[in-house]
Amino acid sequence: VGVSHLYPAVATKADGSFIVAWQAINAAGQSFIVAREMTSAGVAVADAFGVSSDSTLSKANPAIATSSADEFVITWSQYISETNITDVFATKYDNSGSVAVSEFRVNAARANAQNQVDVGMTDAGAMVFSYTDFDKDGDKAGVFLNVFDDEGTLIVNNMQLNATTDDYQMSASIAFNTDNGPLIGTWQDGLYASDTARDGSGYGIYSREFAIAENTKPNEVTQDLTVNLKSAGTA
Repeated sequence: VGVSHLYPAVATKADGSFIVAWQAINAAGQSFIVAREMTSAGVAVADAFGVSSDSTLSKANPAIATSSADEFVITWSQYISETNITDVFATKYDNSGSVAVSEFRVNAARANAQNQVDVGMTDAGAMVFSYTDFDKDGDKAGVFLNVFDDEGTLIVNNMQLNATTDDYQMSASIAFNTDNGPLIGTWQDGLYASDTARDGSGYGIYSREFAIAENTKPNEVTQDLTVNLKSAGTA
């Protein structure tokens, strides 16, 4: 009572059990990230637990991914009012639900806003994060990838997902085609109500594929592909 629950994210384990993370806002207006593990039958394994450590900062929009070894990582965006900056943070857990890598900041650059995060994991527990950055790509917003090894060490920093930088590229989603790749990234691209945007009508959806090996930089397999139907009704 008195708490709002919103913006859920979910990932499954090998046995069909699953972990749900979401944003909760209490009666005082504080926003935090919580999670809970459920069996394949939908029965709670334990009580919900807090993911983010600092309860005084506003946190939102979690994302979650699991590895084939049933490790999992939960990530979220966090607004810091003193600096007017939004950062991306994450915590990694082992297959028993214990913290394996304590809370760490995903984005290295700290200008303006970094948010709209998503995450994927490899077999060995390496973590790939995508997020929107409203400062770095030279025009409005772009989508970037950061890769961390299984111990939470940054190995690839600020790799741009989108090749085209005009207008806004944002709200990315990523997934591995298999546990170790290729990595598929997709995002919205364009400018609202603009007939000069990339697909000729406001925003379009685009994707890009990368091959990725453990602890190496993702290598492009395909360039930007149009996913949505264009305004004329052709792909």
